[in-house]
Amino acid sequence: MDASRKNDILRKVVLVTGTDGYSVAVSLGEISPRFAGKKILVAYEEDGKLLPKADGFARLIVPGDTLAGRYVSNIAKIEMKSAGPLPKLASRSPSSSLYVVGLIKTPSSYDQDALKALKTTTVTVQGKDESGKAVSTMYSGVLLSDLLTSAGGMQLNAKAKNDFLRKGIVAIGTDGYSCIVVGGEIEQRFAHTQILVALAENGKPFTNTDGFVRLIVPGDQAQGRFVSNLTELQVVELGP
Repeated sequence: MDASRKNDILRKVVLVTGTDGYSVAVSLGEISPRFAGKKILVAYEEDGKLLPKADGFARLIVPGDTLAGRYVSNIAKIEMKSAGPLPKLASRSPSSSLYVVGLIKTPSSYDQDALKALKTTTVTVQGKDESGKAVSTMYSGVLLSDLLTSAGGMQLNAKAKNDFLRKGIVAIGTDGYSCIVVGGEIEQRFAHTQILVALAENGKPFTNTDGFVRLIVPGDQAQGRFVSNLTELQVVELGP
């Protein structure tokens, strides 16, 4: 980890590969207890017995993955991956445009009006205030999955099964703060976390210090992947 970068753990993923070459990515933001804290398991038993021979001695288990696309049988390799080159650190400044670039079919730029023209989704996030009291915050904006669809969708290898499970989306703020969300988190057939490119909080636009748009990742207890002054989303390759 890079100690000079705030929450550098949130730029890392774990790539799990089976003996057949099938691989998937899990973000450290999903598994870190400080953040989403999902109990993702490298399993060696099922119902109290060793795994079936067809699954090998170890299998990845991702609770909430409805189609089990990230349940990798016959695990052969587990490796740490980074989200690519580090963005340059800069002074924090309000964002006024959002760029969707990288492995996307139609690299695009969005301002506030362009985002408002897309389908609006509202997400309620549970948290605690400074006194420890439970609070609910309502965010509204565009689902990250819908935004990627509006830009033509990810560039995928049609010959590779579930290729989107080896893709990541790096979110970057104007100050260079960044984190990664993986394809398996946002895909409707899998974990389907309602990760939001938000334009408003409790019905009001963000303050100038947060920029016009903010990334919201429900379930992130420490809100490390709540990126203010969001200015860029890069779709990147994480697999071999």
